[in-house]
Amino acid sequence: MSYPAATSRPAAVAGVPAFEVERVTHRYGATVALQDVSLAIQPGELVAVVGPSGSGKTTLLQLLCGILLPDEGEVRILGRSTRRLQAGRERARLVGIMPQQFDLVDSLAVVHNVLAGRLGEWGFLRSAWSLLVPQELERARAALARVGLADKLFQRTARLSGGEQQRVALARLLVQDPLVMLADEPVSSLDPARAEDLVRELTAVARERGKTL
Repeated sequence: MSYPAATSRPAAVAGVPAFEVERVTHRYGATVALQDVSLAIQPGELVAVVGPSGSGKTTLLQLLCGILLPDEGEVRILGRSTRRLQAGRERARLVGIMPQQFDLVDSLAVVHNVLAGRLGEWGFLRSAWSLLVPQELERARAALARVGLADKLFQRTARLSGGEQQRVALARLLVQDPLVMLADEPVSSLDPARAEDLVRELTAVARERGKTL
């Protein structure tokens, strides 16, 4: 099952990497998480970053999506420096992340957590109104159907299992529909069969939409 594509997305520019990391160092106090890292990922590539716990994978992903800024060096998304990207619509259209901790609001219904993927596009009034009357309901319904949770649309998120919450986080990323998708340990709470399904779904969406993953 497909879901509606968002409109007015910026296009990738030929020859410009989806991500360009140039001699990046990032510290947490006296602890160096990443040092002098350089890499380039091209539009449409599917890339996995593998390493032990504490090796800097999450820090790298947060730098790539602009949640963190490097202490030294430069990170660019489709040629745009993350230092100059505005949070909100501009960044949401370029890059989205499925975080390790899901960042869901347990007290809200599933539909509201999924539609949080659209907050970068909506203004304040529409976002507030959506908490009363969910906006773009069919987009949320289609995304949940794609991850196997069509029957959970109005269920309270706190009542879902960890694996189901992980799939809600993926559905939120689907409705955001950014050019580049990041996933931080996306199958850590899933059993092997469901993990394989989710990875297959992520890669299928990336290939269908020509996205970088």
